This record gives sequence, C-alpha cells and structure tokens, in this order.
Amino acid sequence: MIFTEIYVEDCTYFNTMTSADPTHWTIPSSLNVSYSSNGMKFQPNSFVDSYLEIPLTKPYSVEFDLIQYSGNPTYLHYLWDSTKTTRQIFMGLSSGKTILDTYPSSSNYWNASIPQGSHVRIEVNEDNVKLYANDDLKLTKSYTMPSSSILGLAGSSNTTCTWKNIKIKPL
Repeated sequence: MIFTEIYVEDCTYFNTMTSADPTHWTIPSSLNVSYSSNGMKFQPNSFVDSYLEIPLTKPYSVEFDLIQYSGNPTYLHYLWDSTKTTRQIFMGLSSGKTILDTYPSSSNYWNASIPQGSHVRIEVNEDNVKLYANDDLKLTKSYTMPSSSILGLAGSSNTTCTWKNIKIKPL
C-alpha cells in the first residue's frame, strides 16, 4: 500500500516568478526583467525598486529561492512601510557579507554570502526580523516593523539577481 502525504499552507501570496504577474507587481519600465523556468531575473541600468502590492501584516514570513546574483553590492529585498515612503529593513549582499539591517545601515551582517541556489526566509515578528538560509538562522535584527508593510525587490546598476518561488505567509 502506498501512502501519500499532502501539506497545505496558509499563504497570503505565492508565485513561481516564471511569468509576469502585473496584477500584484509594480515593476518600472527602467528595470530590465525577464522570466524563464529559472524565475524572474532583474538587470537594472540604475538603482530601481519594484513592489509586491500586497499589504503584509506582522507577524509574517517572506520566502524565496535565490537562484543567481552578481555584482557588488547586490540589494535584494526591502521591507517598506505601506506607503512606500520609508525603507524599513533590507537584506543585501556586499563584499562577501550578507546584511540584514535597517536601511541604510549595514552593521548587522553575517560574514559570508548566502550561496546561490539557497532557499531564503525572512521572518518579521513583533520586535525582530530573522533571516534564514536553507532553514539555518543566519541573522536576527531587533526592530519593530510598522504593523503594515510591503515587499520591495531592488537592484542597482551592473547587478543581476534571479528569484523564484516567492511565498508570503502569516506566522
């Protein structure tokens, strides 16, 4: 007899990022974005932000597969206030470090880069933000995020980054 297990998750948002989702994403025309079976690839000509237009209410987690990145520094994810006027927390890679800090500070870091191909999870709790790579806790930042925020993906000139399987879920 063969048994099959089925897992159900309560997700606020899930997207494989293999094709465009203009209903939920605001991506400026100045950002070169392409989609393939590898995911969504950003190739900006200058520093530019894009937004997932879904309100996030803490506590929540943002998960994704970090397929590929190049350039230094590579800015990846920002958590903004819900009005998109203030960057709150960002995760980035710079000079062999992985940063999880309040923008624009970079003093809270792990002295290694997240390996390409890793599964990344950012948890936003009541009084801290945690960064996991492949289910290993890498960084914690004591910080109180606004009660409502949104996710931004960013890039700067001469960098590329490919994301896949973005999942937002309540904790």
